[in-house]
Amino acid sequence: MDTGRPGGSLAGPSSAAGPSSAPPPSGSWKWKTLCSETAAAKYGAYTRIRVLGRGTMGRAVLLQSPAGQDLVVAKEIIVEGLGEPDKQDVANELDILQRLTHPNIVTYEAAFVQEGVMNIIMEYQPGGTLAQAITNAASAGQPFEPLQVVQWLTQLGDALQFVHARRVLHRDISAGNVLLSVSNTLKLSDFGIARSMSTSRNLAQTLCGTPYYLSPELVGGKASAPTPPSQPCPHHTSPTACHRLI
Repeated sequence: MDTGRPGGSLAGPSSAAGPSSAPPPSGSWKWKTLCSETAAAKYGAYTRIRVLGRGTMGRAVLLQSPAGQDLVVAKEIIVEGLGEPDKQDVANELDILQRLTHPNIVTYEAAFVQEGVMNIIMEYQPGGTLAQAITNAASAGQPFEPLQVVQWLTQLGDALQFVHARRVLHRDISAGNVLLSVSNTLKLSDFGIARSMSTSRNLAQTLCGTPYYLSPELVGGKASAPTPPSQPCPHHTSPTACHRLI
């Protein structure tokens, strides 16, 4: 789209000369603690229905259970041959997804590696993206009801408050990364470039995200004062989404 946390450490016991200086766990090692062999057996039997979208590192594929009653989305990332920074990014996304369980965030189901491909299983949202809903409404000449806009923005705010309380910065809040359920409930998705913040005053200054939604500070290359967390990003992208809705 969460239970259990990765445990253990690659660092060996301390030597007589002092603590071990072993390097931090690699992205590949972290996958072993975040993936499930049971998930590979379960979701490996699902039928591939169609490709829902493509990104720089992979694609999203709609899967259907053998009985035909369950639909999920597999985010497929070719991990064989990836460099260590990219491996760390994938491991970071998995770690973040497993910590986020909220009614307005797409639910993470499981993850497994099969034939060199990382499969991140998420719940399927048949309502499509908010960007698609905006385009459809504009084409039909039928603006959203004010109450609907208020409900969506409230749900987005709830999701962001939950995420920030866990010291996670999404960094790409856009209408294309917001999904709608069959009941028209908003679901925040795509934590591929999200970042875990070590403290509430940590500041992510990397320029990333959907250009249309970037804050003036980021576009101008100006560092902002430390705020909880990286204030210019969510405080600019949410009003931008609101502007598109109305």
